Amino acid sequence: MSGRGLGNQIAVVIIAGCALIAAPAVRAVLPGQFLMDDAHLQDSIAGRIPVGDSEGFAVTAALYRTLGLADRPSATAVLAMIVFTVAVFVAIGWDRLRELTIIGLAAVGASYVLALAYLAQYSKELVTLVLALLVLVLPRDRERAWAWDLVVVAGCLVYAVTLREYWAVIAGMYVVWRIALAWFRHPALLLLVPVASYIALTPAFQIVLGGGLQSQREWSNAERAGTAGDVASLIQSPFPGAEGVLGIVSALIMLALLIVPLTLAASGSAYHLASAGLIAAIWFVILTPVARGLLARRPAVLGVQASRAAALLLAALVVQALFEPDYGSYLKHLTPLLPLALAMLPAAALLRPAETFAGVVEPASVAARPRRLARAGGAA
Repeated sequence: MSGRGLGNQIAVVIIAGCALIAAPAVRAVLPGQFLMDDAHLQDSIAGRIPVGDSEGFAVTAALYRTLGLADRPSATAVLAMIVFTVAVFVAIGWDRLRELTIIGLAAVGASYVLALAYLAQYSKELVTLVLALLVLVLPRDRERAWAWDLVVVAGCLVYAVTLREYWAVIAGMYVVWRIALAWFRHPALLLLVPVASYIALTPAFQIVLGGGLQSQREWSNAERAGTAGDVASLIQSPFPGAEGVLGIVSALIMLALLIVPLTLAASGSAYHLASAGLIAAIWFVILTPVARGLLARRPAVLGVQASRAAALLLAALVVQALFEPDYGSYLKHLTPLLPLALAMLPAAALLRPAETFAGVVEPASVAARPRRLARAGGAA
């Protein structure tokens, strides 16, 4: 066991090191569709888009100028991978790398591949990554966990005000999921959360946006179809223009298709099939402990960090089901949150002594059960 554990640590260090070395060069080999935001941001940073630039791009461009990265794409790529690597190690923990299964190591490797594709460039996703890191580094003492959750909510609201408005909805959904995951002992009850959320959001969409729950995606896709042509991985609403009850049903179907992207897999492209499999695998890692009720079990099995990670991931999923225009954008927006998914791996998520109430370590019989769980559920 000791040898395998050390081997895991060496393997993750090698993966991270290779990613850091490759980061400056990956832009040169990526297809053009991966670099559209990068090109836009470079123009915005250089002042070549003085009028009409979206607020999100303008703010991100100002951030890169403040960091002294205005004309340093290689340094920008390395910085993103450094932040991603810090988030990965915080999510799992150096000692707990030793407990990763082969599937866990594969999850780490796949996360770095996606990070190279979507983060090693000028990107708004760097801010999302920093927010994910914030969630991971917050104190884990269960007695004061809810107070620290307000920091997550504040971070989401700042993000909404400066870059992406829909993160205000994610902030509210984070609170809902934190409560639901903690108190709904039966996992089936968690299915009520997206249903109730979409019912509550329907009148808000009608009043504020003047349409159904899918209206913003449909508007975005219509705009893109008129200017840049069709997108191969376009996300189409199941019932276009649907409002009311049918709009809620449409949103729930789309939620399921973001977890298991059957339409993407059925496109006939090997790349799309691989992307669909990767997306489904990510959500398998995230949803397995949720479906097993481990986040609400008493005494606790999973730690505060895993609970926060699950809450933010599920909050983002529920909201992305309403806004994401295509699966490429969806995977790009999901990538900076992958360290949160890694925090859901059994080796990373199991309770740590510092996370028990009032800092009291649970009895040995309780502490032994999570270890058995890790051995039994290593593939989660």
